Amino acid sequence: MKKILLIISIFGICFTLSGHRLKFMAEEGERAGKEIVLGNYVLPIVEFTVHSWLEYADPNGENDVGGACIAGIIVITDAYKLQEENDDTLLFNAGYLAVLDAELKVKYIVTRWGHEWNKTMGWTINPGGWDYGLDIKVSYVKPYLKQADIIIMAAQYGQGLEQGTYRNCFGNALIMDIGSLSSDHRDVELKTAINPSTVAIEIIATDPILKVLHEAKKNRDKALAAKETAAVGFYSYDSAAVTLKTKTIEEYYIRLQELSEKENPPAKDLDEADRWLSAIKNLTEQVIFLTVNSETLEVRALWHRPDATAISESDLGGVRSFVEKVKALGFNTIYVETFWNGYASYRSDILDTHPRVASFYYGEEYQDDYIAALIGEAKKVGIDVFAWGHTFNAGNSIYKAAAVNEKWLVEDYQGNTLHPNVYGGSYYLDPANPEVLSFVESIYVEMAQKYDFAGIQFDYIRYYDNNYAATPIRDSGYGEYPEKKFKEAYQLEGDVRTLILDPQIRKKWNEWRQNNITDAVKRFAAAIRAVKKDMVISADIVANIDVARNTYMQDWPTWVNQGYIDLLCPMIYSGNTGYVAQSARQVKAELSNLSFLAVGIAPIYYGYSTLTNLEQITAVSATGGASHFASQNVIGNAAVESSLQEGIYRLPATSPLVKTADVFSGAMAAISDYYDLYCKETVNYQVLRLKIDEITAMKCENPADYQLIMEKLAHLSVITGYIDNLTVRAKVKAKIERLVAVLDIKISRELIAWGYYHPVTSARPDPLQFTYPLTPVKEDPIDQDPGNQRPEKKKGCFSFEAFALLGWAGYLYYCRKRTIFL
Repeated sequence: MKKILLIISIFGICFTLSGHRLKFMAEEGERAGKEIVLGNYVLPIVEFTVHSWLEYADPNGENDVGGACIAGIIVITDAYKLQEENDDTLLFNAGYLAVLDAELKVKYIVTRWGHEWNKTMGWTINPGGWDYGLDIKVSYVKPYLKQADIIIMAAQYGQGLEQGTYRNCFGNALIMDIGSLSSDHRDVELKTAINPSTVAIEIIATDPILKVLHEAKKNRDKALAAKETAAVGFYSYDSAAVTLKTKTIEEYYIRLQELSEKENPPAKDLDEADRWLSAIKNLTEQVIFLTVNSETLEVRALWHRPDATAISESDLGGVRSFVEKVKALGFNTIYVETFWNGYASYRSDILDTHPRVASFYYGEEYQDDYIAALIGEAKKVGIDVFAWGHTFNAGNSIYKAAAVNEKWLVEDYQGNTLHPNVYGGSYYLDPANPEVLSFVESIYVEMAQKYDFAGIQFDYIRYYDNNYAATPIRDSGYGEYPEKKFKEAYQLEGDVRTLILDPQIRKKWNEWRQNNITDAVKRFAAAIRAVKKDMVISADIVANIDVARNTYMQDWPTWVNQGYIDLLCPMIYSGNTGYVAQSARQVKAELSNLSFLAVGIAPIYYGYSTLTNLEQITAVSATGGASHFASQNVIGNAAVESSLQEGIYRLPATSPLVKTADVFSGAMAAISDYYDLYCKETVNYQVLRLKIDEITAMKCENPADYQLIMEKLAHLSVITGYIDNLTVRAKVKAKIERLVAVLDIKISRELIAWGYYHPVTSARPDPLQFTYPLTPVKEDPIDQDPGNQRPEKKKGCFSFEAFALLGWAGYLYYCRKRTIFL
């Protein structure tokens, strides 16, 4: 009741103050004519001094601050004077507040829910919620105040926005840093929120010419900074083209400066100013594209739904045009949707061909087989094609293939087999059902047998999702068969939907489902490798480990540690580049040297800018490369195409997933070319030149060769000290280290594939100890019934496995003859 009365009083104050407010604005000098740039938003501000704000918000002096119905962001310009106020003085309520320093960098935040942020502690969650967030006291901000600080406040009841309130803009800018308004921020995991001190904040004049000039200057400065970074960083770029564009930007900017000096410019001049600003923005984007660093050893992958782009693939000419476009844009890998809605996009003996491609014909060479045509044409231009499979997704309300047995479908918590979602619902196969596992395995085996895929990718390798706090409860994996198997596994009785309301039982429910998915990954990977040993096995996963395990049942760290996966593609779909970069680094740290990484990004799909897309590619390139979702957002989008072809993908890149000898030759060629470009005229040129040539000539056929190459590369890295230019030296070292990291993963992957390395049970053996070619080591039989609990493996240095491995290693020490690794 107290809370209700408080909210009513807030609304009452808002309305009773309306007449006073108009008078106050005129008499007390509330200044108009400025806006605040808050992250992605440009909003009007209303400025106050401390004294004028407290007079305005609490006119009766009863320490009962109103709801601040102001059409704008509130700015207190002399915030330091709050040090003179009592700690218990109410400063604001029902909104958000931030303390900014003289450079407009955030120092402290308190949200309407009472959560706080500061630079030292990060986010602190207040479990009290409303009671704390409604009344923001002076004591909250005093510890952070210094001379020249300002305070910004965003009201819960702010007026004048069509899309939401000012506090929503505040929350989106300083918590999520995205361009589209959310309705609330209670559901945001603040531990994954951005660092608010990194958000760009400016206060600018609202005069139309000054606003244009301000925007033009920002763009001009970006262009000049990009040019400078590329020059001092010794990037490979077209300096003449960049110089011409920056010169043109400067000419437009000078015109705008001259225009801004006119007292009353006519309307035609304002129109001209808008055109000049537009030209500056376009040229700035082009400069950024042209100067961004382009890596030469990384995965550049594109998820592709057949015939989904602006280029029709209904005939062979169309497929060739699509492949040529993908190649021209700099990609080296295509993930093509192959097992999809319960259909195949190839000619299958198990599945019907998907209606999307069933009627197409590709000439005598490929007949009516879309996948054969795509692989064949892609191989001609050096692009790898992966089979992208919707592993446990069985279709939707529109597409539901006849091959999918109704008995195989799992139910959600409410008993529906069509799991509701924004796309109209999806069906999911039961990962606990042996018939399902046999069915899916047969599809992946058929792909590996029939087609020359470079890899097979498991998407939807998960349960639907869950949220036990939702109303109604959201969860998946139910049905007569899976519920029976779960209860048998843990000796339980009763209704599973009731049992899992107990947190301890729910933990077992999650563990059981995680085991089902892990066993499926193991089974499918083993079956595929039995057909084609060097097939790259990939998986699309949720990046956050806790969410992956507990919401989607993806225990992907186990998949990696057990050696099942060659390539991990975490789907980090966000408009926040900082979040994407941080998440990618966290996933990379989990992988050690056991798997490659190509982070999934989708800024264009979700409506973010081309520059955001470019920033995210750059960020994830550092971890191994990018997987772009999806082809229809790239092909035919002129700005995106330009940013790739002329920009970040302007230099061709070797994929680390190809044959190791090709990775090695491609990477060494890139090192050699870069070294020659910047060091050929230097005194010590021959020192590294001879060593580069020596390493390039080395044999690269098996893990022992890779190890020897790595040792030589380590020496090459040391003697880069002979390169006088520190920046060039760092670039050459970085290229060397990138190649060493790839070779290290290659050693792990090949020894795992042949059964000589089990990351969980042993350290990686020295590849120089083996005789090549290796003879495959047979693994233990795969558990065909995931419902049974498996005995925990004995671990430690005195286990049987450890003694066996030590004995085997001792024997191999005397057999150091090396031949070709096949």
